[in-house]
Amino acid sequence: MKSRIAFPRIALAVALAAALASLTPARPALADPGDALLASLSGIWKGVGTIREGADRAAERIRCRTTGTLERNGTILKNSGQCAGTQAKVNVAGTLSYSPETGLLTGNLLATSSRDGTTSSRGRATDRGARLSTVTTDARGTVVARGAVTITLSGVNRYTLQVDVTEATSGKRYRAADLTFIRR
Repeated sequence: MKSRIAFPRIALAVALAAALASLTPARPALADPGDALLASLSGIWKGVGTIREGADRAAERIRCRTTGTLERNGTILKNSGQCAGTQAKVNVAGTLSYSPETGLLTGNLLATSSRDGTTSSRGRATDRGARLSTVTTDARGTVVARGAVTITLSGVNRYTLQVDVTEATSGKRYRAADLTFIRR
């Protein structure tokens, strides 16, 4: 019997987690990149691009909307959003935190309309975006995928998001998401 994991939801959760941690506005040269990163994400974003369910699946066009709200003096970003394509519609919610002491961004994102579990992320902000590594677990806590999220900034109101995933069961690697977001 073939096991089928809902990789579109995993890819969407990873993509939204990273998307909500990715855009850096124009800022003073001495500003902390993590603080500036979270501050820039409050608001509403719209994204379009493609996702793939798994290494052996075709890419699917998708549209996303995300909203980020700052808390705790700008060190926590509460985020939510929705992505929809022809095969799936997923609601997601999560939190991204920044620690000035360590310089690390950490977060968790849950695909609320699925049983996929949680995607955890960890990484650093850079002057041109961010790089995060991710681990996705199912509802039982079993690792189903590991990945890398790369955000590349293009001005202050646009960025691209790429999610590369390695399936835990097969070891196959593939591009799970390739999206462009624009501030609304």
